[in-house]
Amino acid sequence: MDEIENASKQLSEAAFLHTDLIAVGHNVGGNFRMTGLGSVTLISYENEQYAITCEHVIHDCSLFFSGAGKGDTASINEKDILQCQNLKLIATCELHDIAILSGYNQTVQTKKNFYPLEESDSITFASLSQNIGTLCIFVGVWGKYTQRGPWNDMLYFNACYVSGSSGIADVKENEIIADFAAKEIIEKRTDIFPNLEEVEATGGTLDFSGCSGCGLWVATPTPILIGILLGRTRCDIKTQHLIHFTPIWKVKEFLDRL
Repeated sequence: MDEIENASKQLSEAAFLHTDLIAVGHNVGGNFRMTGLGSVTLISYENEQYAITCEHVIHDCSLFFSGAGKGDTASINEKDILQCQNLKLIATCELHDIAILSGYNQTVQTKKNFYPLEESDSITFASLSQNIGTLCIFVGVWGKYTQRGPWNDMLYFNACYVSGSSGIADVKENEIIADFAAKEIIEKRTDIFPNLEEVEATGGTLDFSGCSGCGLWVATPTPILIGILLGRTRCDIKTQHLIHFTPIWKVKEFLDRL
């Protein structure tokens, strides 16, 4: 058990470095009106850097913010937000629920890195189908308890991340399914979001709102990105916690077509 827990912890720490929050919305009278949030997975591919999320996260929005800085400066003026990093939407794929953005401002303050997508070249439908049960994890932004908080501060804090670990349950050409329960809350800023004080990850089902767009990772033995989280599948949440992911080979196919 300790070996599994250690492997999950190492995977979570690696995934955290490539995961950030994305706030989406519109410019209303010179102010940024947030309409939603999600997660982005930071990758590099063929000498380009991208922030990948789900199409449903950014749907019908016109402004996208991420990586504005991670520090201890709170209460950012709303008008100043529009001067912060504004991601540029490159393309979306409704079929696989993928959105590709560029312009993420990698600074010392963000403490985030771009994952070289070429390291996932060995992950194919054929290879992953032979590895049902393999330990996998995801780390995503926990939106349920923070999306009603001071959103303009969220760009400047790792507000709250949740991690889940499980085994791969099923692999299809267009979908990876894993049975996840929340195992660990990686960062819980109760000073900004007091309602998180009583929230604990007990291993049961939790609302993973905000995690859409984060990555699914395995260790072979180094951390490898194998998919992008879409959302919960239709299942009995009392007995199952099935979550589905867009396979990384579909993400690469889409990038190659751009």
